[in-house]
Amino acid sequence: MTRLAAYSYYIALLLAAASSPAATPARYDLAASIASVPATGGASFGSRFFFTSSNQTAYRLIPSGQTEGNPAAKWQFWSSTAGARDILPVTGDLSLDVFALANGQVVGKSVGATTETALYWTLAAGSVKPDGFDSGYNGLSAINAAGAAAGYTDNGTPEVVAWDAAHPAAGVTTISPPPGCTSPQIVGVSGSGEVLIYVRDAGSVPRAAIWNGTTSTLIGPAPSETFYPANCAINSQGDVAMLVFTAGGSGKLHYIPAADRSSWLTFSFDGPVGSSGVYNLRISDAGLASFDTSINGVNTVAIVSAVQQQQFTFTGYRSYLNNAGTLVFGDQGNLLYWDAAAWSGQPAIVPVSATVNSGGLSMEGFNDDGRVLATIIAQSTRSLVVLSPFLPQPASVRLTSARKILRLRVGRHVRQALVKIHITGDTLDGRVRFFSRGKFPPGLAFRNSEAMIIGTPTTPRKFTLRIGAAYTSGGVKKQTPLVKVKAVIRPAF
Repeated sequence: MTRLAAYSYYIALLLAAASSPAATPARYDLAASIASVPATGGASFGSRFFFTSSNQTAYRLIPSGQTEGNPAAKWQFWSSTAGARDILPVTGDLSLDVFALANGQVVGKSVGATTETALYWTLAAGSVKPDGFDSGYNGLSAINAAGAAAGYTDNGTPEVVAWDAAHPAAGVTTISPPPGCTSPQIVGVSGSGEVLIYVRDAGSVPRAAIWNGTTSTLIGPAPSETFYPANCAINSQGDVAMLVFTAGGSGKLHYIPAADRSSWLTFSFDGPVGSSGVYNLRISDAGLASFDTSINGVNTVAIVSAVQQQQFTFTGYRSYLNNAGTLVFGDQGNLLYWDAAAWSGQPAIVPVSATVNSGGLSMEGFNDDGRVLATIIAQSTRSLVVLSPFLPQPASVRLTSARKILRLRVGRHVRQALVKIHITGDTLDGRVRFFSRGKFPPGLAFRNSEAMIIGTPTTPRKFTLRIGAAYTSGGVKKQTPLVKVKAVIRPAF
């Protein structure tokens, strides 16, 4: 692999060191059911789903008798706060398509009888046509959380353009490809608004390029292998992953850091790669990139770390990588989870606590909050659901005094709890044992299994005890702070 520039490498190393490891969930629980269709026949879901933070998703319900190739009269938006809302074409148009979702903003195209119009949708305003596009063939292909978007327009001359939802009246800005390059296609937008484009250079070789707001520059290698627009991606920091393959040969992933795009890391994966190639490319802000492929006929999830300058492969399929650096994927009907940012250990199978037919779970998305978007089949119904991770919480014990002042009487037998016990989190390892600090008056004693004072006091007096508890949680021995218990013994009647 080529050597990454030292500055970029050490910055990435510091970022990785600053991130905290993600705990593996004990299970995934059903958090929300979004929509349902018959498992066979009738309405169905499309194959494209968008899923972002705050459980925002955009998806299509295909009417009975239609396929995904039929025009869509509407899409659906759903979030845990807003519920389900229709995404409709721009007024006067007949159908639409959705290409991206970010921070509650949906972009795509709205289709009329003879035109295709760029589409921008929000909960507040619904579907609108952005200013500045030609009257012919237009669309928005990508958008970031701040509203910086990019798309295409063609009124006889095809162009790619940038548009900013924060300044809609400014219209569009034409993105000129690098000198000598043709056939630009929008791939993605970084957090700062840089646009990743796919082009063909002067020799008609497919390349990746970055538009920085004023000019476009080629980045990465000029691959001799097969390279498609879907096989490059940009993260919010501006790092780029570029994936190439040779059918029946090998696959390569080039990781190009934003800090120095004149150099890159190259990770090679020996084949034979299946005829379907390499796909499901993801890139994370944690310096990671992943993809799926078939190697020697085995479904394979591949992941690389620009920080560690290492790579791994796992048996599996349908992988998702979020910005925190968590990888989830499927294997033999199981959901597997790996904290890839920590770059240690092995993926763990995480059970799903939902009623699902055998083989009836399919992951459709994974967001930065660690939630999984999935379709599940239970009996004769297919449902689109959100699965939430259940993270075991270590048990914690807290004591409070049972009474403000414990009042006793000389000659009267007592058997009374000194403290109240409050337990939060998961199950304790064994029992809680109590202990006391302070001297008990004559005739009285402490039962440490129950934190009780027992016996018959013999002498009037005031005294103070301090009670604590010892317990074990997750194999770790712990002790509570001492609780002060005040008591008074009154004379006999």
